[in-house]
Amino acid sequence: VTDLTTFDKSLTVDGGAGFDVIHTNKTVATLADGESLTFDAEQIQLTLSDITVGGYGYVTIAGTGGSGTSNNDGVATNSGSSITAQAGNIEITGTAGGTGGQNRGVNIAGTTLTTTGGNILLEGTGSGTGSSNTGVFTATATLTTAGLGNITIQGTAGTGGLNTTYNQGVRLATTTATTADGVIDIEGTGNAT
Repeated sequence: VTDLTTFDKSLTVDGGAGFDVIHTNKTVATLADGESLTFDAEQIQLTLSDITVGGYGYVTIAGTGGSGTSNNDGVATNSGSSITAQAGNIEITGTAGGTGGQNRGVNIAGTTLTTTGGNILLEGTGSGTGSSNTGVFTATATLTTAGLGNITIQGTAGTGGLNTTYNQGVRLATTTATTADGVIDIEGTGNAT
């Protein structure tokens, strides 16, 4: 997906059966007031992408990682991406695949998530017996809600294994989470032996 500028309808991209990847690269998507964006596939990656929905439109992104050994994130966003909603929610859920390490459910890197009237939800489950199978991992990220908007982060790590590290349910690195009058709720379940 490369350009959806000034899209005046709700948009759903659903991979359907089989293994499918949605990769946005330098995408600018601006949806009209009240229109919503939904991505649903086995693996989702946003790179240098700006997504904006107006009114009560929402953003829903749900991904499931592949079945390789490593780097099978459910949903990953890369540095320079942003998702902005007005009164609607931003929900990102991911389940990692893979059997080794670095299989994160949700991996938010260098990305800004902002809603002025809705909530932000990050929910992820890691996978694999290696290291860094975090449920939800954020790095250099900014999460902001206004008014009564809540920020909820829930993560469950992958299985981990002997002498493995960074299998936390939630890991926030250089991340800012701010709400005006809402609640910030962070819940994580780690795994390691």
